[in-house]
Amino acid sequence: MKSNLRLSSGRSLLKTLGVGLLLTSGWSLALAQGQAQPHTPIAIPRHEVTLLADLDPLSSDPDKPKIEAVAADANGKLYAIDSAAYADESSKGRLFRIDPNNPVLEVAGNIPACARVLPEPFGRCFAVHFNHAGDLFIVASRLPTGARVLRIPAADLATGFGTITDLDGITYVSGVTGVNGLIFDENGFLFAGGSDSGGVYLIPPGGGSFTTFNAGNLIPQACRCTDNAALTCPITGPSPAGCNPQRTVSNGVTLDRKGDLFVADTARGAIWKIDVLRDENGTPGFGGMSLLVQDPLLQGADGLIADAGNNLWVFANERNAVVRVTPSGQVHEMAQNDSHGPLEFPAGGAIVDGTLYISNFDNNRRDNRPNTNGIGASIAQMFIGVPASE
Repeated sequence: MKSNLRLSSGRSLLKTLGVGLLLTSGWSLALAQGQAQPHTPIAIPRHEVTLLADLDPLSSDPDKPKIEAVAADANGKLYAIDSAAYADESSKGRLFRIDPNNPVLEVAGNIPACARVLPEPFGRCFAVHFNHAGDLFIVASRLPTGARVLRIPAADLATGFGTITDLDGITYVSGVTGVNGLIFDENGFLFAGGSDSGGVYLIPPGGGSFTTFNAGNLIPQACRCTDNAALTCPITGPSPAGCNPQRTVSNGVTLDRKGDLFVADTARGAIWKIDVLRDENGTPGFGGMSLLVQDPLLQGADGLIADAGNNLWVFANERNAVVRVTPSGQVHEMAQNDSHGPLEFPAGGAIVDGTLYISNFDNNRRDNRPNTNGIGASIAQMFIGVPASE
């Protein structure tokens, strides 16, 4: 165990204190400076963010464990898939489970194919999401056999499912290249972000097939140099020296209480709205697409979730920020910090009983650089006082 307890070291202090630590004294979250605001500023309180669980309190490695998203079941327990590379077979592809009321790390089972294989830059599984029946769905977008969405039945989650090596047995849909964030509607249709394609996959109840939901109206492709705004990068091909390119235009997805779909555009720092039409059987149809808002505060927009007031909570990963977008498109930064945490490349979240739980991907990019001086793979929490839209 590391002995350096200086607060300025960040990671060393927090790792020493261990899993389940609540930072009740709070953090100083500095306001973002020098960023353009397209709307008249409205005075609203910023929120305190604290650490719910450090997934490995003894390690300073930001890539072990490695989680991108977090999902909550009907009982409020949190789940995240570990995509880190391990020599130990028993650690590969662990599905973590955490009770926020007793944040001790549990392992519900293992899917070894989800683990990163060196020298790959990332693991192979990312987003997680529950349907209304309590089954857990996992995005496996970097498998050598092609991208899939996996399904773990609710009964298997409850008892612990051991180690799964046959992915065909848990595949809900395959062939969904670049599949990203997930959201179910009330009729069991699954919407999934299509990454840099700019599309949204629509998967019918029961899985097995898909269509591109807005095939005729794709989100326009884009490329942004995240660390140097003066540089420009092409949509395809190599980028100029000094450019860290971001080309993802269809990332996290969510539905509001009216049933309309919202998509996070990571490259632009934007949110798109897709009007969803439904026939008499509840089958979704494309009703038109519009840009709800584009704003510098949304650069790095990754996961997003809608609350019961139809506000969107957006995880601006490279800015270490949580941003709220109102139904009219007004943007409010609710929390932001440097690379010392408690937000460290926040990529996804879940709302349980008015508390927003946030997964830290801890990627080495922009405001989270360097990523070795903070907490690492972890789940943060922020009370927002409003339930989720679902």
